[in-house]
Amino acid sequence: MNVQATIKRPDQDIGQSHTCAQCEEGAVKIHRTIELALDMHDRFWDWRLGIQTRQPYSAVRLGFESAECHKYTPSEYRDLFVVLDKLAVSDKDVFLDMGAGLGRAVFVAAMYPFRRVMGVDKSDTMIGMARENLSNLRGKAAHKNIEFVQSDATTFIVPDDITVVFLYCPFHGSVLTQFMGQVAQSLTRNPRPLTIVGKNVEIAASYNGLHMAEVASYRCLAGGHMIRVYRVA
Repeated sequence: MNVQATIKRPDQDIGQSHTCAQCEEGAVKIHRTIELALDMHDRFWDWRLGIQTRQPYSAVRLGFESAECHKYTPSEYRDLFVVLDKLAVSDKDVFLDMGAGLGRAVFVAAMYPFRRVMGVDKSDTMIGMARENLSNLRGKAAHKNIEFVQSDATTFIVPDDITVVFLYCPFHGSVLTQFMGQVAQSLTRNPRPLTIVGKNVEIAASYNGLHMAEVASYRCLAGGHMIRVYRVA
């Protein structure tokens, strides 16, 4: 019996472990590089538009008592551009961001041919700061019809000309279900094509009264969250 053929050399395991450790270290470095690049991209666009939208706010700080209402964390500019580029936006479209926070998605949407754009948030603090950002807004977006409204999603009457709804996981559970009911009522009053964009939120299962088909999806670079685009029939 060849003993040497049945015994693994000690340096073999060491080498394999070293290689795995190098892979993990490399993956961490890549992840940090991506996060840094996205952060710099966000800083650039805030500067270019003359606004401040990067600061996160906890649900507690915003005074949200319901666990179904989430903290404010802005979508990355890159994700917003990628998704809105996929939509065939025209001057007949109207954009609504529920849980608008400091207004980043609204201001990006204002750079597209939407006839008007609207942001709604439950927090007076968020709406006040979004309106302050609006007063400082620079570029072509500053000339758009932009409105911020303070309202609870469960009682907000969705305008009957809205054609694109954006949700970056502002709430879930019964709050989401009630809001989708408001969307359904708006479509009953004025039947029309409607696109719903959801980031990290299960919209398709939120309200059985709407017939929705997923037409596109996109995985975000940061966090790996999914952005899904639905068309309401």
